[in-house]
This record gives sequence, C-alpha cells and structure tokens, in this order.
Amino acid sequence: LHPQIGGPATLASYGVSRAADRPIPKVHADALAAVPQAHREFLAALPAMHRAGDSLFVHAGLRPGVPLDQQSETDLVWIRDLFLIEVESFGPLVVHGHTAIDQATHYGNRINLDSGAAYGGPLSAVVIEGREAALLTPQGRKKLPGPPPMLFGNG
Repeated sequence: LHPQIGGPATLASYGVSRAADRPIPKVHADALAAVPQAHREFLAALPAMHRAGDSLFVHAGLRPGVPLDQQSETDLVWIRDLFLIEVESFGPLVVHGHTAIDQATHYGNRINLDSGAAYGGPLSAVVIEGREAALLTPQGRKKLPGPPPMLFGNG
C-alpha cells in the first residue's frame, strides 16, 4: 500500500497506526498481523481487470494497441500518459482510476472515476448503462461531464 496514495489511511482502518512514519518492515509486519487472512486472500485473488458487458474495469488503464488478453499487469496497475491521451476506442468502455482529477469524467472511450478521495476529494460512484454513465450523488443521478475543451495554438 503506497504511502502517497491512501496506504496509511487504509492501514489505519485496520488499526495499523503511523504507517507513513515508520520503517516499511515494521509496518509490513503490523499489517500482516492486523489485516485478516481472508481479506488478504480476497485481494490477492482479484483479477487485474474485469469485464462486465460493454465495460472493462481496471485500476490504471490499458496500453493502446495491445489486445486485452496481452495487457501486462504492470500497465493495468501503473500506466498513465499513453493511456490518458488515447482518443481511439479500446473496444469496451474502460472504467479506471489511478490518476486523480477534479471530478469523475466520461471521455468517450473511458471513464476516470478517481476524484482524489485519497487526497481528501469526494469518492465517486457511477451507474453505467451501456456506454452511458451517471454520477450517483445525494441529490440523485447526475450526467457525467465530458472532458474540458482542448485549446490548440495561441488561441
């Protein structure tokens, strides 16, 4: 659990305190003692990506041009730039996080749900129907915004 992306808060929820301030081996030992074996087994058994209908759920994203069945786990968990600038369809609608933005956004080929909860931002939840998605809010469903307009040249 990375100290800069919510790891200490996650560990604190299991009773492991001061995870960001102590040596990693000590935090690791405390985490192994505090996190139930069933939780560790559940997390270890999760697939790196999950397809449901027209949607593909993945932590970080996909490497453009690589078939789904040939994606590396490293890319699925860590990729950013090449994935984020891709405008072509990946086939399924890719639902991801990993790169915090101000609010969950629908880019046409992907939805970024990472609204910065690890940094104090809101946790975003959506309902997806086909390739359309709505943000779930206390006031009800709200259409997900599209990307901001791109500015080209000196404009």
